[in-house]
Amino acid sequence: VNGVYRNGDESVKEIHFPANVAYSGTDGSFSIDNEMSLHGVTTVVAFDKKSFTLRFKDNLDGALHYDVFEDGEVEVFRSLLLRTAHESTWSTQLHDSLMSEIAMQGGNTLVVQKYKYVALYLNGEYWGLYAIREQHTAEHFASYYNVPADTVSMVRYSSDENNSLNKFYNFCENNSLSSKENYEYAKTVLNMESFADWIILQAYIKNIDIYENVRFYQSGADGQWYLALSDLDMGFMSTGSGFSELQSTFHHGLMVRSLMSNTEFQELLARRLNFWLSGPLSDENMLKTIDEMAAHIANEAVYEQQRWHTPVSGWEAVVKDMKRYCTGHAERMRNDFCLVMNWSRDQLDACGEE
Repeated sequence: VNGVYRNGDESVKEIHFPANVAYSGTDGSFSIDNEMSLHGVTTVVAFDKKSFTLRFKDNLDGALHYDVFEDGEVEVFRSLLLRTAHESTWSTQLHDSLMSEIAMQGGNTLVVQKYKYVALYLNGEYWGLYAIREQHTAEHFASYYNVPADTVSMVRYSSDENNSLNKFYNFCENNSLSSKENYEYAKTVLNMESFADWIILQAYIKNIDIYENVRFYQSGADGQWYLALSDLDMGFMSTGSGFSELQSTFHHGLMVRSLMSNTEFQELLARRLNFWLSGPLSDENMLKTIDEMAAHIANEAVYEQQRWHTPVSGWEAVVKDMKRYCTGHAERMRNDFCLVMNWSRDQLDACGEE
């Protein structure tokens, strides 16, 4: 990768080069020629340890046929990511993968990227701890929602997109969703359960880097837009109100504010919140899942820190910080919801679960 692996502007991502990727694990092995490029924004511009996109092209060895994530669900891939995380001074390498794991525990309302931790050797040199991740593409959505890929649209929300999502955004700028008629229109555009769950998970981690890290998917099968999780590295840090901060985020905040003004959506959000906080986002489950995932990568984290000249104690400290953040956080979420929505705790508890 001489001439490509360098800090600079994002234009280096446009340089695609032929490569071979070989995998070996307890589940088997593969070796396949592919097209490779740098991936991400901050990692491309500012960090020595970078992420990669792998594209399995017909003019090389074709699609990758392998059960990468060992669950038998998807076994054909046109692209994958080799992703590293940059969360703060020291990275747990857990934030993004953890929330994908939690989202999968909660069902299939959100589009997520499965993960598999690996030790990466680049041109034979040890490069550290990475996660193989699915890439957000039309094919990715189609694989899990059983629709043809050519019917799928994926957008990072932008106000100049000419689609039903942009029309809805413009509608929210000029109309209130508090009325039943306008909310009925909103339900034809957005999958409300997906949007509610996205709000809850983003509010839980208080993600300070949403902005462009959002993906919307739509298929002609039902016409509704579904939310995807993308790049949650900058969560688990803020001390503010998750629900309040979401309402002020660029672009997406307008839709959040508009929907949260509607009584029916408030009740849906409350039911979904109770579901998540009594199950996947409960203190008990969050701490258990963090412990399991941290134990899985702990040995490799030692070599990772040595490779990039950071202390193992730093990794251990930020994992403990995550656990402190999650301890008692379910109750804080309930209180935050009631405060922002001007609800009583009895109202929230009465909504039960989905």
